[in-house]
Amino acid sequence: MNVKTKLKTLSIITATVYLLIIVVFVVNMLRFDDKQITAEYNFVYKMESSIKEALIQDNYDDIKSQLSKLTDEHSLEIAVDDGEKVIYSTVPHKVGMNHFDTVNKNAVLAESQTSLETPYGVRNVWYLMYTLSDTEVFGSYFANQAILMVIAFVVLSGAIAYLGFYVIKPMIKIRESIEQASNFNFETITPDTDAVNTEFYQFTGKLENKLGLVSRQYTELEKQLQINKEHLKNTLVVSRSFIHDLKTPLHQVILENDFYLANLPYQSEELIELTAINNSVIEKLIKNINEVLLIMKNDVYQELKDKETIDLEVLMYEVIKMFNTHIKNKKLSINLEFDNDVHVYSNKTTIRLLLHNLISNMIQYSKENSEASITVFETSESIEISFKNDSSEENIKRMKMSESIFNSIPSNDNQFSGGNGLFLIKDLTHILGGEYSLIQSDSIVKVIISIPKE
Repeated sequence: MNVKTKLKTLSIITATVYLLIIVVFVVNMLRFDDKQITAEYNFVYKMESSIKEALIQDNYDDIKSQLSKLTDEHSLEIAVDDGEKVIYSTVPHKVGMNHFDTVNKNAVLAESQTSLETPYGVRNVWYLMYTLSDTEVFGSYFANQAILMVIAFVVLSGAIAYLGFYVIKPMIKIRESIEQASNFNFETITPDTDAVNTEFYQFTGKLENKLGLVSRQYTELEKQLQINKEHLKNTLVVSRSFIHDLKTPLHQVILENDFYLANLPYQSEELIELTAINNSVIEKLIKNINEVLLIMKNDVYQELKDKETIDLEVLMYEVIKMFNTHIKNKKLSINLEFDNDVHVYSNKTTIRLLLHNLISNMIQYSKENSEASITVFETSESIEISFKNDSSEENIKRMKMSESIFNSIPSNDNQFSGGNGLFLIKDLTHILGGEYSLIQSDSIVKVIISIPKE
């Protein structure tokens, strides 16, 4: 018999016993009045039989002894004489005295005055039985009800004990098993005879197998992550090499400019000035390349700690100046609006790179012969820069695609961009602790960044 069947049998037996106890209990209550009548009748019958038994004795002392015992043990009065003298009396009595109706009827259960013929003569007897006490009437009734309650308690205790063995005990074990499972100690979980613990044991076994599989997959992912880290590391090394190699042709241009200028038979002031401008631009590019290489070489967040006070208006004009030719080719009109004296305390290289990508993005996706605007304003804790331009539907689509590093933009004709402009802008803004947003309304596109003042 399994546990489920046992519990069902226990429930049926317990319910049946309790139903029987309730029926008996209720029947006893309904027969309460009958109990009183029966008790009184039995008492009267018993006393009359005992009195009669005592009176048929020959020896008066025996009569007195038996009647005295009755009056000592029960609530009654007796007076007996033989017509000549009083044999026994609990009240003042004389031969021939009538005691009938001398006691309050409310206190009387039964009363009788009669003469009894015996082999030893006539016995004149009067007896009065007082109303029975509650104990005498209901003692057996309450005893029976108490026995029923005791039986009910015993049955309930037995059912609880049985339930505790087959239900509470498994619940305690399942709680311990859940605690072990939460600590991943699956080997300490053992099966049991009850269904709950057996199913939980099977569940934890499956869970352990799944965790083992996930753990192996996680190990494979760790290996793949390590491979990707090495790949990224190698890529950065190659990238640094490529960027570093950019300085060589720039140095070569400076040397060639100086060499050709020195070997010219006639050096005009315009040519000298143009050469100086070219060399100055090249030197700035080399400086920017060195700053980028420094960030790539070291921890970017460590390099960001190298801060200085930056005049955003001056830096903005410097960056825009680098795009003058492309602005003229697209016939763009750029409006700049600055709050007075806007400064930010941050890493200059990162700010310049961010502005470079923002301006490049704005120029790249603007329509020809359109207007663009750059607005810089200061709040209590940050600097907000807004880049607004009019763009085509196709360019807006490309711009949104450039927000993700994993999107490949087809037919990208921007020679200053790798196709992930907005992703780089968003990433640089977050590195600086700022916020980025892209807003589009029809053909108008607005990129807004907010960076901390310090």
